Amino acid sequence: TTCHAGFSCLSLAIKYEGQFLGFVFVDGFVLSSSKDQQISDISKYVQNHISQSSYLEGLEKIPVLSEVDLKYITQLIRVVIDEILEVVKEIENYEEINMD
Repeated sequence: TTCHAGFSCLSLAIKYEGQFLGFVFVDGFVLSSSKDQQISDISKYVQNHISQSSYLEGLEKIPVLSEVDLKYITQLIRVVIDEILEVVKEIENYEEINMD
């Protein structure tokens, strides 16, 4: 998906024992497969919100992710989610131990 300004977004849900805990969210990149259209959309958006010189410099710095890159970042986010869930389990275990 894309955000209001045209950047690609990736979000993965964090669930623990069927309960929704939140999201891990990544934004601020474009996909190589839709780079031209996204850059055009971003350009239209930022022209109304940022000075011309800043916006032109910024366009050159936008990360462009290939499908392989996107799969990799998805895997990294899953690692982050796994770590978050481990902390949730530790807190749950700590609370159970200290309630006895």
